[in-house]
Amino acid sequence: MKVYRVLARVCVCFLLSTWLLFLLPVQSLAQTKKIDAFKRDLSKAGSKDSMGILLNLLLEKNSMPGDSIRKFVDLAEGLAGRNTSPEVRYLLNFYKVIVAQNEASSDQAISTCDSNIRAIENAALGPEVLLRFLQLKASLLVRKGLYEEALQAYFRVLEEAERVNNMDYQIAGRNGVGWVYMEKSEWRTAIDWFKKALATTEDLKILDKFTIVMTNIAATYNSIHENDSALDFVDRAITIALKTEDLRSVANGYAIKADILIDLNRKSEAAVAMKEALNVRKKIGDIYYIISDIFQLGLFHASTGDCQNGILISKEGIDLVNKYKVDSKRILLYEALAANYKACNDMESYAGVLERMITWKDSAAKAVSENALAEMSAKYNLQAKEQQIIRQELLLSRRNYIIYGSLVLFLLIGVIGVQYFAQYKSNQERKSMMDMARARDDERLRIAADLHDSIGSQLSFISRKLEIILSKKSEDVNPLSDFMNEMDANIRKTISDLRETIWTMKKERIDFSELADRLKLFAQQLLSETDVKLHISESHEAVVSFSSIESINFYRIVQEAINNAFRHARAKNITIRFVSSDEKGWRIEINDDGVGFDTKEVFEEHYGHENMKYRAKNMNVHLVVSSTAMSGTSVILSNRRVV
Repeated sequence: MKVYRVLARVCVCFLLSTWLLFLLPVQSLAQTKKIDAFKRDLSKAGSKDSMGILLNLLLEKNSMPGDSIRKFVDLAEGLAGRNTSPEVRYLLNFYKVIVAQNEASSDQAISTCDSNIRAIENAALGPEVLLRFLQLKASLLVRKGLYEEALQAYFRVLEEAERVNNMDYQIAGRNGVGWVYMEKSEWRTAIDWFKKALATTEDLKILDKFTIVMTNIAATYNSIHENDSALDFVDRAITIALKTEDLRSVANGYAIKADILIDLNRKSEAAVAMKEALNVRKKIGDIYYIISDIFQLGLFHASTGDCQNGILISKEGIDLVNKYKVDSKRILLYEALAANYKACNDMESYAGVLERMITWKDSAAKAVSENALAEMSAKYNLQAKEQQIIRQELLLSRRNYIIYGSLVLFLLIGVIGVQYFAQYKSNQERKSMMDMARARDDERLRIAADLHDSIGSQLSFISRKLEIILSKKSEDVNPLSDFMNEMDANIRKTISDLRETIWTMKKERIDFSELADRLKLFAQQLLSETDVKLHISESHEAVVSFSSIESINFYRIVQEAINNAFRHARAKNITIRFVSSDEKGWRIEINDDGVGFDTKEVFEEHYGHENMKYRAKNMNVHLVVSSTAMSGTSVILSNRRVV
């Protein structure tokens, strides 16, 4: 048996040398100097030294494509044999999951992580072995768009890392929590967590391994248009990544820098950075980030007017999302496709993509409620405090020189502290329950009022029409047909109003851009079969969001203005502008070239104008309606006084 084992190891060494001799000339482009040096050492080493060199090579996983990682893992398993230690066996399992991750096999990778975590916990191995898989599983959950589960997983990483005082995984855990909030577009919360990650330690050797934190901060600052800060962080990240030869971080850095430069209108520099990112990305081949680069390239084509190529590259990205089920990137690719349709002035396709985006957002995006996230954050903070108390108690127990009187004093202080904490927790829970009850009452009243204002009046109209129909004689066929058609139109409007009301009820906060999408879709559908031309312009320079009650009221005001321009003003052109900026706030403008009207005249039995003013006053915003006979009408809704 020993002879066979020796022969097997000799065969593995022969295959190892043959494979390396083949690989080194072919990969003349080289990954990094460090990887090339390890490969040369491996080609010269005997079987005894080869395992250590292979494990060092696998540490450079961020700079290698998945097939190379797989080959090194296979070689290491061949050298290890049956007598390898559990730590090395699970380390090789970890790299196998990395390969599955790079190939975008997320379901398989998550399942493999779970089975390894269960086995490690049962075997009671060292904490770093467990932390390695917990961290990897959390990142896989983010890639799949399962943000609630990912947040729970990262909080567990943090708890375990703090318990054993592991700085690397404390940084990784805090960065991961920030990543989840970044994917959810909660930019300020994300930045806070990224800064906590950088503040974990002052050891530069540790921080240099986490350039991903700096690139994440840069990407987040870019999302809120603080581009000077974004450019500073991304340049620092690229410098460190080049020094440490971390190719994935280099590619991410250049991709993010290209996005920042596009925002700064430095398009030639952006093209160079994008090319650098793609060249590096080809060496490591991660489908998740390839899709991200396609999204960025699609937006770049839209901004430079090359919309046909932008449409093609965006559709290619959507095909990759569908093929590999990378659902967290789906909405980004549709945004790029919509931007290119708009740049090509294909408004019909643009409206179709907008409708699909709305459907996707309503059904899949932001599935995690704010209450659930708050509860998990509170749970983490509480558990972190409990862990800190436990460590302090253990430290006190080792200090045997403290006199018994001091021990008694500390015990009394501890008892008082626990009682105070219990009382405080009880008060907070009672206050939380009262706030929730009050919020439910307010929400119920709001829903009742909105249903009464919109759907109640519609149903009353239908009831009156039914009475008229019933009073008609059977031979009055044509009038009956007209009545039924009119009833059908009103029923459809009732259903539309109900959908919009439910849309706002489902969310606590609604982005200004999402409200704009809804209004654009309404206008497109209203005017699609008419001769009226619709003109839309947008400028979103600031991140603005509204509560659900604000959103439905603003929607109804603008809806009424568009209806008036179409049905009463006999306009040929209707223009809608959506503007938001840090200096001037937000505004929505509706202008038409219709017949106009006297704004001082009172129209009996028509309350649309009064309802618009009433809604604006209740929401504490400014509504200005300007019109003169035969000169068109202008309606401006804004959170700042209109001059």
